[in-house]
Amino acid sequence: ELKGVHYHTYLVESQGDTYDGADESEEDSISRPTFLEGLTLPQLRLPGANNSLRGAETEEDLLALLSAIDTSFKDSGIPLFPSDEVWKAARAFQDCLPKARESRRAAWLFRAEEGYRLDALPRDVFEEVLDQAESLLSSNKNNNDGPFFCGPSITAADIVWTPLLERYAAQLPCLHEGLCPRSSSTTSSRRWPNLQRWYDAMDAVPAYVCRVKGDAPSWFKVLYTDPWWPRADLWHPRDTVGPKGELKATEEESIDAFSGKRRIDELDNSMIWSEYASTRPHVAAESPAHEAAKILIRNREALLSDAAGWLYAEGYDLMSIQDMDAALRRVVIFLLNSNGSSVGGDEANQHHVADLLTYLDARMCVPRDMGNPPATSIRDLLRSVTAVVERV
Repeated sequence: ELKGVHYHTYLVESQGDTYDGADESEEDSISRPTFLEGLTLPQLRLPGANNSLRGAETEEDLLALLSAIDTSFKDSGIPLFPSDEVWKAARAFQDCLPKARESRRAAWLFRAEEGYRLDALPRDVFEEVLDQAESLLSSNKNNNDGPFFCGPSITAADIVWTPLLERYAAQLPCLHEGLCPRSSSTTSSRRWPNLQRWYDAMDAVPAYVCRVKGDAPSWFKVLYTDPWWPRADLWHPRDTVGPKGELKATEEESIDAFSGKRRIDELDNSMIWSEYASTRPHVAAESPAHEAAKILIRNREALLSDAAGWLYAEGYDLMSIQDMDAALRRVVIFLLNSNGSSVGGDEANQHHVADLLTYLDARMCVPRDMGNPPATSIRDLLRSVTAVVERV
């Protein structure tokens, strides 16, 4: 995205995130393209004469992949490694990682020791990671020129640090009360001021915000997915050492913590999206809501099939395929008109629209299914439609 080059992404099933770390099923690999079978992810294939796959098992391997992308497209986008300081800041990431249970879905969050397995890491361990990120941001010799790890512009160092720091902003408040890296509270703002400045700066990078960034509901749902922190009414292998209890924050509190003191409003979102779409003719230029509508239309057959199963399993009123199709069409119309305040139609139709939006909100994973701004449009529409239906 930062280099502004065309690419294809192949999404495959994660494996190994069970209580004992074993693969969930030998059938998981069925979803993988043939050329990825048996390979450790991620894998990268660059164009050119030598277009063989290149994998990454360590953080150093990932840096090598980033360097290969930068070299292959040196005349496109921004340079990812403009100085030696970038290499130092990026390599410092591996030294700052806490000792934790390995996971593809919830890395560097939970303990691995027998008897404590799947307990959250202690608070002071998380704080130490944040302290080291803060120290690196404040000590970099170019930091006075900008909020990023190596100066005024985003570099490979920020790319390496972003996945962890982004997740921590949403998930740490759920594991330890009041542990909010991006909070505007006095404690957090005094302890991690440069880190908060970095979060705000990242939220002004269109390539990150519009396609790479996740959202708090998605990160919150990861914790409520077996085996991490299933609902209290579900049996869990960890129950042999006591129940886990409730998360320390609600989804709404996680959303607030993820946003910090700065919630991107509709105007900011529109401006960031316009800049992003201006160089990408394949996305809807009008607005994030238009992009969301475009994605729903493109995937309507799979969505309706999946929605039917989910709504039945969750105990919602049965809808015919025709009713679901009509509800999806109305959702698309609302997104195109940026208006969910006048649902219209009879009461059954209104509830169908609300139920389908509830399904989308529950099943949508960001950025897997779409970018953050389009997903926000759908989640905001759900709130608007729900408010109207409740008044009926």
